[in-house]
Amino acid sequence: MPDDCSIQPLRVAEIPAIGALARAIWREHHVKFVSAAQIEYMLRDRYTEADLARYVNGIDRWLDVLHVGEAIEGFLRCIRKDPGELKLEEIYVSRAQRGTGMGSRLPVSAGAAETRC
Repeated sequence: MPDDCSIQPLRVAEIPAIGALARAIWREHHVKFVSAAQIEYMLRDRYTEADLARYVNGIDRWLDVLHVGEAIEGFLRCIRKDPGELKLEEIYVSRAQRGTGMGSRLPVSAGAAETRC
């Protein structure tokens, strides 16, 4: 497991990279279940700047980013539905980091302060 990993709340500058990572994962994984055309339709409004910007400094939602070295290698996205109820929306890890245990490093909590893995 890499020594140079960290988990940080989403920053505005990272929105394009998170969107690109999520769309790549959708296209490689979901094609097993639905058509490429359906995937593109579903991605039209997902992982856009407007969608992801709601998670920057959000009170009721957050997105924690997994960095390995300088690279963004995954993320965890959550929403607080009601007091005491948390919805884990997604945990995505890049193909390069799958099977390494890095996904288990992403904390499901009320938004992470910067942490080391």
